[in-house]
Amino acid sequence: MNAVNLGRASGLRAGGIGALAPLVVLLLSGCFATSKRLTEVETDVTEKNAWANETLGRHEADIDAIRAENDALRQRMDDLADQIAILGGEVSNRLSELVQSDEEVSEQVRLAMQSTDVLQEQRQKDREETLVNMNAILEEVLKENRDLRERLDALEQSAFTFGRMHKVKKGESVASIAKQYGVSTQAIVQANDLSDASLIQVGQDLLVPGTAP
Repeated sequence: MNAVNLGRASGLRAGGIGALAPLVVLLLSGCFATSKRLTEVETDVTEKNAWANETLGRHEADIDAIRAENDALRQRMDDLADQIAILGGEVSNRLSELVQSDEEVSEQVRLAMQSTDVLQEQRQKDREETLVNMNAILEEVLKENRDLRERLDALEQSAFTFGRMHKVKKGESVASIAKQYGVSTQAIVQANDLSDASLIQVGQDLLVPGTAP
């Protein structure tokens, strides 16, 4: 091969490497960008899991407190019922003695005994209503806890999980928040499992899907 041909071959090799250089840089840039995005997504998911665990912890603490209050209330009601029973027995014995000793007092004794029975019935009714109300509150808290767990599970399995959290400010609505981030109102409603988009509260955390954290 003469000097001319050697020069041409060297030029072709140099030109080929020069043409491939931009492609290599582009591929490396894409890999770095993808790696960065994956890191951001992992960080976002970790933050959401931490927030979810904190929220569940608060709910569980509230449930434990309500259970403790319920147990204490039941104990107080039982003690009160025992005291009423003892007092009722003493009153009945005393009233029976009065009835036997004085006919004139008989009617008053009878009325007093009726009042005692009515009081006991009212106490029992109040106790039952209180227990029903406490159980209803406990069931409601447990239901909210189950709903929250289901919501978190759904969010983790949904594409709506990836996004950013927005704390609702005074005067904001779901529509205004959606407009602010350039997403649809329905996307925010679905991502946060909102039954009514108009019932959001100031200070509430809303997940805005499809936005960079």
